[in-house]
Amino acid sequence: MKNVLFLFLLAAASCAVIDKAKGHAELAQAVEARIQAKTGWHEGTPEKEQIDARVKSLLEGGLTFKNAIEIALVNNAALQATYEDLGISQADMVQAGLLKNPVLGFSLGLPLSRAGHLEMEFSVVQEFLDLFMLPLRKRVAKEQFLLDVQRVSHEALEVAAECGKAFIDVQAKERVVEVHRVVVQSYDVAATLAQAQKKAGNIDDYTLTQHLNALVKAQVELSRVELEWVEAREGLNLLLGLEGEQARWQLKEPLPVLPAEEPQVTNVEALVDQGRLDVAAARKHQALLLQGVDLAKTWRWFGTIELGAHLHQDPNGPELVGPTLTLDLPIFDQRQAFIARLEAEQRQADRRLNALLQKARSEARVALAKTKHTREVAMKYRDVVLPAQDALNALSLRKYNSMLIGLYELLENKNHQLEASLEYVEALRAYWVAQVELTRALGGRRAEAQPKVPLLPEPSKTKTQEHEHHGHP
Repeated sequence: MKNVLFLFLLAAASCAVIDKAKGHAELAQAVEARIQAKTGWHEGTPEKEQIDARVKSLLEGGLTFKNAIEIALVNNAALQATYEDLGISQADMVQAGLLKNPVLGFSLGLPLSRAGHLEMEFSVVQEFLDLFMLPLRKRVAKEQFLLDVQRVSHEALEVAAECGKAFIDVQAKERVVEVHRVVVQSYDVAATLAQAQKKAGNIDDYTLTQHLNALVKAQVELSRVELEWVEAREGLNLLLGLEGEQARWQLKEPLPVLPAEEPQVTNVEALVDQGRLDVAAARKHQALLLQGVDLAKTWRWFGTIELGAHLHQDPNGPELVGPTLTLDLPIFDQRQAFIARLEAEQRQADRRLNALLQKARSEARVALAKTKHTREVAMKYRDVVLPAQDALNALSLRKYNSMLIGLYELLENKNHQLEASLEYVEALRAYWVAQVELTRALGGRRAEAQPKVPLLPEPSKTKTQEHEHHGHP
């Protein structure tokens, strides 16, 4: 009997083991299966030196869409705090597998007179019902831990989606800055020509002022888009958790062109129901509360049951030893309020699950509509607007060479071409952001690899521009 009790206590004590890696492997598997990005948490919570080394390796050679997401998954400050929820949940699960400690009691009666005798009592009490509830508590705690793994995995996917959108924004704004620099160059050429013509007496002050004012406006607009570019970079740096020298990365890939074919997505509601981890976590929470209601009703008549042993030394008689039993009589409290609370929480979980499903399905439908609409707009620019502007630019150049129009008209047509390029950049940005939103809305099941194709033919540059630094200003 003593050996059995010893083995039982040893087994109970062995449950109190905290494994740092527990849950992180499941999280890494769920994330990689959905967005093909590694979290780098396979060995549990890494040290700061390990994170820094991984970030440094991912930044080598320039920042890519995929590497940016992987950096965010291991270096985003808010996400790192969320990862610690797995450690908290695991601690709760381990705690649920431990028996309550026995209670040892001791009392000593001291005589107030010389004729009196010393009297002592010893007792040890263990809650009996705790032994039977232990497997049940462990099962419920394990389900709660799995729920938390799903919830944290969903948070990681949310951060990845935000990082993806921020990266696309930086790609687009960097291209916008490049085009605006060419626009400024064009207005600078026109202003220089106007100054020469004014000096020669071929134009008046009004015309010269117009050209100089146009140049200043273009320079101001360039300054504005450069600031937006800086803000976009800093927004991405915040998501990536990058500071100092690491925040001065360069893009390795430009904003991609439209893919040749658009993957067909049908029955988005079913994809949401099956793929969203927040929906899966909400369903598990609902099931846990339903199980909790059933258990509370089953055990409502059982309160505290304590078994123990009592030793009493009577100074005028023999030592007495025997068992003790303490029962919690459910006379006034039959767990009515506790059960009512659980039932209300269970109904609340039902309604929250339905609300989450409605919202998630709506998000998926809207994201799908956005991908179709933005693709159509971008195709119109690619197939109609840009070719038309190119043709107009070629015709204006031919007229200029035939001396039918002047340099000002030629530069104006070139600026119209650049403006169309800027609108195309915005159309592509909107399309790729919609793609990321659709992937997020479907639970990450539809991650798209960005094709490494230049956005537009590079505009002609001067020798000075070819050597211009296009990194962090």
